[in-house]
Amino acid sequence: MNLLSHSNQSIQQILKQIEGEWAILFWENNKSRWWAGRSYFGQRSLLIHLPNESCSSLSISSLPFDDIIFSTVDNNGKEDEEQESNQVGPWEELVTSSMFSITFDGNNAIVEEHPWDMERINQEEYRPFGSRLNKENLKTELVSQPSISIPSMLLDILMDSVKRRVENLPMPKNGDLHSSKLGILFSGGIDSMVLAAIANLTLPEGESIDLLNVAFGNGNFDVPDRKTGLDGLQELRAISERDWRFVQVNVTPNLVSEHQSQIQKLIYPRQTVMDMTIGAALWFAARGEGRVSDDISNNVYICQSKVLLDGLGADEQLGGYGRHRVSFKNHGKERLEMELDLDIHRLWIRNLGRDDRLISDHGREARFPFLDEKVVKFLHSLPIEEICNFSEPPGTGDKKVLRQVGKLLGLTKSVSLTKRAIQVSLFTTLSIKLNWISLQFGSRVNKVLFPSVPSSKINGSSMFQPTQNG
Repeated sequence: MNLLSHSNQSIQQILKQIEGEWAILFWENNKSRWWAGRSYFGQRSLLIHLPNESCSSLSISSLPFDDIIFSTVDNNGKEDEEQESNQVGPWEELVTSSMFSITFDGNNAIVEEHPWDMERINQEEYRPFGSRLNKENLKTELVSQPSISIPSMLLDILMDSVKRRVENLPMPKNGDLHSSKLGILFSGGIDSMVLAAIANLTLPEGESIDLLNVAFGNGNFDVPDRKTGLDGLQELRAISERDWRFVQVNVTPNLVSEHQSQIQKLIYPRQTVMDMTIGAALWFAARGEGRVSDDISNNVYICQSKVLLDGLGADEQLGGYGRHRVSFKNHGKERLEMELDLDIHRLWIRNLGRDDRLISDHGREARFPFLDEKVVKFLHSLPIEEICNFSEPPGTGDKKVLRQVGKLLGLTKSVSLTKRAIQVSLFTTLSIKLNWISLQFGSRVNKVLFPSVPSSKINGSSMFQPTQNG
């Protein structure tokens, strides 16, 4: 902030030097203007409200604060369906390809856009880390370091990324030195396992780590993500004697119904069914309230960490979605490269602002090691065959290079797990229809989530009748 206030450099020149997760509102006193902007990937939420017929104010905020009218979109139950245009209403995610300045002329506010790259003014064209579609940008360090394997190089870069995000962690919320300073959103899949294994190598030996694992059910929480999470816990204990606290966050339909309104406000301006389901999973996981798996007292445990590691960005860069395999099978390598290029460059509007609002609602900060600038640049420099190989089966060819990194870290079973979307765990393992989904989205969603059950059974069963507590 001191540099912003006293440097002769422009605001943009200074902010372009910042790496990691950030968003800023800054008053430039000598020119009487506000500046607003966020990191390219948009890891921190920043929304803009432009004047309209119902509200004449210009506002920029991390959260919307006026009345919101929700209009839901059904994307047929597909987590990664293309819904990037789903911004409805007066608030929108602030685009990340530019900074914005706001000056005032009487009662009028003048908003100016200042692109980071004047040659690529539109968000769709801005590629600060290069594009897989531009072969001239694909330069690898392999020629200069032929003796170092690609997985080893990626591991070194990920180690640095995680280290920078867990150094000097703030004290736990309760001030207790025995509480964990770090939490990890943990499914037991390859992404969260690699982050946990690397965090183990970077944190002091005596510090515990909370592994936050969410499961949805109605009394029975023996769902796939809980099983893989517990398996992952055993793997981590096999490579380290650290105090791993596996926090079982169990969520019932009544609990979801109780917090539905808050979750809906936080995901806005995203409004698809999948945003609601993913949002519920993230919100409850970040709340960090559950029971530690080994605690025989079965007391309620509340995570005290102010920092959570999140594995977002791995699937988008490493071919982790099922549609990546389909693209390669049906259209070949170039179409796959287009998919990966698109995925990483639309995280700002589809995922990250939403996720930041959900996680920070509990006074915690999400940090994203897979979106570190050096990690992204390195992965962009690799031939696609080194990243994923869809001629090999699921659990081997998808996220190939990350699975190899996992093996270097001593991981075993988790390196061959396949991708399972958050909402699949939420809905297919629920024995009853979540009341809030039925009420909010109606019969269309019932048919998507429960295609084998007649609508009359879903809407007519006493289990789904509206109640005060769901």
